[in-house]
Amino acid sequence: MFRCAWCMKKIADDQPLHALNVKFTEGIDYSDQEGKLSKFI
Repeated sequence: MFRCAWCMKKIADDQPLHALNVKFTEGIDYSDQEGKLSKFI
């Protein structure tokens, strides 16, 4: 069983699982954009 890395809810084996491969630029503070990753994609 997996857990969501953001909210820590359990993800059962029969539930869909989606993932993003994201690399952040060093030296930039993204903390004010937390939870709004789609802005950067």
